[in-house]
Amino acid sequence: MATFLELSTKAKMPILGLGTWKSPPNKVKEAVKVAIDAGYRHIDCAYVYQNENEVGEAIQEKIQEKVVKREDLFIAGKDLFPKDDKGNNLIGKETFLDAWEVMEELVDEGLVKALDRPWAKPEDPSLLEDPKIKEIAARHKESPAQVLIRFHIQRNVILIPKSVTPERILENFQVFDFKLSDEEMATLLSFNRNWRICVLADQANLLD
Repeated sequence: MATFLELSTKAKMPILGLGTWKSPPNKVKEAVKVAIDAGYRHIDCAYVYQNENEVGEAIQEKIQEKVVKREDLFIAGKDLFPKDDKGNNLIGKETFLDAWEVMEELVDEGLVKALDRPWAKPEDPSLLEDPKIKEIAARHKESPAQVLIRFHIQRNVILIPKSVTPERILENFQVFDFKLSDEEMATLLSFNRNWRICVLADQANLLD
């Protein structure tokens, strides 16, 4: 099972990364350092998380310690709609396609590796307490979280579980030494509800 996926730009994106959304600024630095030491090479970031300084400090320290090279890391960032002093989106005539074309120029110039958009959220409902998932976890002697992470990996879906707890960061990365059966994968797929994820209501009045 590959530990990375090759994107259309030929960039290699690690299939498992560390999410930093809602990670407190006074804890995220240590979380990133623990993750890099554990083998993570994909860190998901955003300006809106308000913790990028500490994330950057952690990465810089690990590079200086020669634990990792910058070119070995896949750092994901996000572009944001500009807002006015009241927090409302500043709406221009440009469409999202116009913005995408401009961002493609950044790829051509070698300033970023690839473009994409986030598509998940950590809110309820939680599947970690579901009896079916607990049963699968017990069968493999793994945690429910590891089972859910492994499920996505076997579907070649890139995922970024978030944690600032060292033990969980390490546990979340220990998912490459077991495999879910076809029957177990089918059980997990049966949880699908065709729900829309991350409904951006404040973007409803934007062009296109």
